[in-house]
Formats: sequence, C-alpha cells, structure tokens
Amino acid sequence: MTGTGRLWVGLGSTFGALATALVVGGGFVYTGQLLPASARDRTLDTTATLADDGTVRLPAERRACLEHIGLLLPDGYVRIGGPVEGTCDGDGTVVRTVLAIDEGDPATGVTQPARFDEYIWHGPPSRVGLSFEDVVVPTERGDAPAWLLPGEGDRWAIVVHGRTGTREESLRILPTLVAHGLHTLAITHRNDFAGGPPAADGTGRYGASEWPDLAAAVDWARARGARDIVLVGFSQGGSLIGYLLRERGPDHIAGIVLDSPLLSLPETLVLQARRRNIPGPIVPPILFGTQQVARLQADFDVADVEHVDTFAGSDVPLLLFHGPGDDFVPVGPSDRLAAARTRAMTYERLPTAGHVEGFNADADRYTTAVTRFLEGL
Repeated sequence: MTGTGRLWVGLGSTFGALATALVVGGGFVYTGQLLPASARDRTLDTTATLADDGTVRLPAERRACLEHIGLLLPDGYVRIGGPVEGTCDGDGTVVRTVLAIDEGDPATGVTQPARFDEYIWHGPPSRVGLSFEDVVVPTERGDAPAWLLPGEGDRWAIVVHGRTGTREESLRILPTLVAHGLHTLAITHRNDFAGGPPAADGTGRYGASEWPDLAAAVDWARARGARDIVLVGFSQGGSLIGYLLRERGPDHIAGIVLDSPLLSLPETLVLQARRRNIPGPIVPPILFGTQQVARLQADFDVADVEHVDTFAGSDVPLLLFHGPGDDFVPVGPSDRLAAARTRAMTYERLPTAGHVEGFNADADRYTTAVTRFLEGL
C-alpha cells in the first residue's frame, strides 16, 4: 500500500472512531438527561421589581406580556396581568399589575430573583373557589393521589398533567369543566414527583409506561358511575391519552382536550437539542445514539412515542391547543394532526402561546373553546 493509501486508511479510521464516540458518547449524555424522571423546575431564572403601587417591573420578553402569568419569588407567589406598559421584546422592561398575592409576603422596592409560572395558581382547587375531595386511585404501582371535584349525572372528566408537572396545572381548566356539571378527577401517575407512586427503576418513559395509571383512573371513575369520560391532557398527558387509545381503544371516551401535547418524542428531542445549542449536523447521530442507549438501558423505544396517526385515525371528538411559540414540544406534529383529521376536530392554534400557555395567552378564547367543545359532545 502506498503512503497516500495508508494516509486515507488512517484518516478513515480516525473519522470512524470520532463518529462512534459521537454516537455513543452523545447518546449516553442525552439519555442521562432524557430518562430520569425529575421534579418541576423552580429555578429563579429572571428578575422582578415589585412596587408599593401594586405594579411589577419585568425584563422585556414574551412571557412578561402574556395576558395572565404567575411569578414565583424567593418569599412568595403573585399573579400578574392587566395592561402592558412597555415593549415585549428588546432590552427594555415591562410594567404589569399584581392581581393577587397568593403566597407569602414578597418584598417591594428591590429587584429580586423570579420565575415565570404558567400555572398561575398554586394550591388545591379551593384556590379557584372549587370544592373537592382528596381521593386515591389504586394502580399497579400503588395508590395515586387525585382531586375529585363533584359534578352531576354520569359524565366525567379526567385531567392528566405533563412531565415534571403537578395537578396544579389543571387549575386553569377545572372551573370550566365543573361549570358543565362534569365530575372531574385530576390525577397523578407513577414517577411524577407530584404524589404518584414511584416507578420501579426511576425512569420516565413519556407515557409508554405511565398510561396504565390513566387506565386505572378511567376504571376507577367507571366503577363510580361514569358512562362518558372527557380526557384532558397537558403536554406529556397527551401522550398518556394517545397510549390509552392505542392500547385500549375509545370505549367510554366521549371527548379529548389536548394542550401542547407530546405527539412525537423524536421531534421533541430534536427541538430540545436545538435549545441546547447542539450544532445541527451532529443532532441526528446523537439522537441515533440516544435511541440505542435508551433501548439497552431502559428497554425504552423512543420512536414508539408517536401519536399523530393514533389521534388522526380516531373518531373521538378532539379539541387541540398549541402554538408556534412552544419551544419545549414542537407544534409541527399538532399541525400535521390538524391537517390529517377533518372530522370532529377543533384546532386552536394560538400565535403567542408558549408551552401549555393557551389559557395564559388568551383566557377568553381558551375558555370559550372548551365550553363550545363540551356543549357539542
């Protein structure tokens, strides 16, 4: 072999080794971020200055200008809204009104760490004026706490929160469900750090292993007289619903409401890679490695978390909320679902809504859409 030939062989071997290291190493790193179930992030990653006149000054960004948003502070929690003074983009500030102090006694007159919170309300359903009962739903992993809100008749709603979420995510839609007389069950599920039972291996599988807990909640409701059930899923909650439809079919499911649903885990991982500033050309090999490592480490098939076809092929009436501002779960699969399904489908594509921020962006439009959907079932 000539010297040139040996050079090319050497280079090929080097590039092959680098590619292998990229696939395997990147796969292990990304899988380490992907699989462990984690609690809701409470990092105070922005700032706020509360004034004695009941206003708050915030850095100019999209979330500061949402119609309704919560603000987590070192010593309290406030709800903000009202008129927007200032611009929503750029390097300036925005002034909003403090609508209520829900927790603590936040300091005024000083700039302090803060975190935007789309939940708006913290606490049980009594926080939004609703009576409820603490119940437990038996699952194969143990008892899962739930809130049960009384209704009338034999129609129920079951609400499923998202990954790292809590039942407080449901507080924005609970009043509308209860106003329509639905017995409403806001559930927890395995490994959710929100009261649900732990998974055997501490691994979250994006609905693939969690959906039986939703099935248990459906059975629990049916044992108490539920004839028709409306399923409501936020983010990963939509994946649990997708698996339920795929594995058990639509029996007793009268309607489905999805808010920023996880319809494609592979596409979500691509979006998350971009958020981490991973260069585009190396995203595919890293995701390939991630899929292989997840399969070997946790017997988890990332590519199985795909639900567009499941929902598109279903006749169960569907209300879908999503927006292009979602930088956590991509809107593309929701767009494809809306394009593929022409019957019994309402798509509220909200231009200013980020992840599960439909109510926050336009509460009237959100509530009206849910109301019309329930009335049409």
